[in-house]
Amino acid sequence: MPMTELQRFAQILFGIDGLVNTALYVPQMFKTWKLPQGTSLSTWGFWTITSADGVFYAAVAARNLELALVLGGNLLGCSIIFLLALSGRKRASPPIRYASAGDALAASPPPESQAAASHSRRSACPQDPTASLYGKAQRSDIP
Repeated sequence: MPMTELQRFAQILFGIDGLVNTALYVPQMFKTWKLPQGTSLSTWGFWTITSADGVFYAAVAARNLELALVLGGNLLGCSIIFLLALSGRKRASPPIRYASAGDALAASPPPESQAAASHSRRSACPQDPTASLYGKAQRSDIP
């Protein structure tokens, strides 16, 4: 059956949409490479699986090459982002170090540092909006 002009236009438009859609994964790939912790593994993993399912459907059930190619581009983009996030987290995670008995003593700050830290927490609190009305410098409910 010959293709009408409208069908041909729809086919070309769908192909262009697929190329643009696949190209739009590239900025996310760069962001994931720089900051893998900001990428949801569960979301991108699920999108990878659904994209693979879509390619399978397009190839086997629909027997539609254009649909399979577009969904294959989605599968490629999702897979790369998922793998970048997964490998980036492994790259960024510190090596496992087992604690020893002396670590607890070394990790606690000396008493004078604790007092200084407590004072800096109080002074870093936001100003009371009524301070200028009542002459208070800071909130009084902070220990």
